[in-house]
Amino acid sequence: CAHLGYFGKPLAKFNGYLGMFGDMSFSPDGQRLATAGDSGQGRIWKISGEELIELRGKKGRAKQIGFSPDGQRLATVGEDGVARIWNNSGQQLAELKGHNGRVLDVVFSPDGQYIGTAGEDGIAKIWDSSFQLVSELKILSSWIESMAFSPSGKYIVTGDSNGVVKIWDFSGNQIADLKGNIGSVNNLTFSVDGEQVASMGKDGMVRIWDITGRQLAQFENAKALSLDGKYVATLVDNNLQLWRVKGLNDLLKGSCDRLDDYFITHPKVKEDLEICDN
Repeated sequence: CAHLGYFGKPLAKFNGYLGMFGDMSFSPDGQRLATAGDSGQGRIWKISGEELIELRGKKGRAKQIGFSPDGQRLATVGEDGVARIWNNSGQQLAELKGHNGRVLDVVFSPDGQYIGTAGEDGIAKIWDSSFQLVSELKILSSWIESMAFSPSGKYIVTGDSNGVVKIWDFSGNQIADLKGNIGSVNNLTFSVDGEQVASMGKDGMVRIWDITGRQLAQFENAKALSLDGKYVATLVDNNLQLWRVKGLNDLLKGSCDRLDDYFITHPKVKEDLEICDN
């Protein structure tokens, strides 16, 4: 079973699930919870703990599950190399096949018009809303363990088993390599403005990058990364801390503010440093 809690107090208990949970995801409106694990393809629950639907596929079990941005569809990933798309009634809409080996991640684009699948074959595939393959991003030398779409849908980021993060355009052209992770990258997200990428690896580090591949910051002992990339949770000596990830404009403003006293005695420097004018 699983519990849903608020500041340590359980709000709901989810019974009737055999085996271990592999993944869970809230619907965008926060009223439903989808779970995947050892017991079949997946289930959808009310947040009160009442089971609504069991997803019944042809075979296998779901290891990952997630809602589309509008909450009308779900995607599941099994161990059979197939990603499955479902509606809210539990009806299977499509099977996304073509990976040679397991599918390790499945994501929806922010507008819900595209679906991305990442596989241990070193290929990320992009599918349209009619479930047709439209693009492939190929690494081949390593597994692709995670991927994400930028808010505009213009860029796609992938993280592989060698710790390399790559940014691609929609046509499959590589834009940048983001190197520095040790071990595989299992979580990726873009900032809301699409100008930064946050990567979380099995080395316990969250790294913040700009889209040119320059590392801006890093957080040690990271345990979780928010979906919008704004917050990082770290755990050190049993102390859980939440950090806000600042955008580039925030960082520049803070740096310029700290230089105010220096600018008073060195006005010529401020004239030359146009970035601090505003």
